[in-house]
Amino acid sequence: MGTMRLFAHKKFLRLLGSFLRTYVSLAPSPSTVLGFHLVTTGKISVTGNAMSRTMLVRYGKAGVNNLSYRASSSFALIRTKTGCLGLNLVFYY
Repeated sequence: MGTMRLFAHKKFLRLLGSFLRTYVSLAPSPSTVLGFHLVTTGKISVTGNAMSRTMLVRYGKAGVNNLSYRASSSFALIRTKTGCLGLNLVFYY
C-alpha cells in the first residue's frame, strides 16, 4: 500500500469533490441524487503546530432545512503522518 505525499491531500480532496460533482450531475434520473455535502476537517496539507482547517464542497439541492429530502451520511477518520482528517459525506436524494 502506497502513501500519499503530505502536500497532495488538498489536491486529492479537490479531485474527489470534482468527481462527486460529475457523479451527481450525470445521475440517470433527476430524483436519484439531488446533491451532496463533503466536509473535511483537520490538518490539511500542513505540518507542525498548525490549527485545523475545514474544506467544504457542496453541490446540487443539498440542505438540512428541507424536510422533503432524504439524506444518507457517513463519517470516516483518515490517519495521516501529521495527524488525522475527519471526512463527513452526506448524499441528498
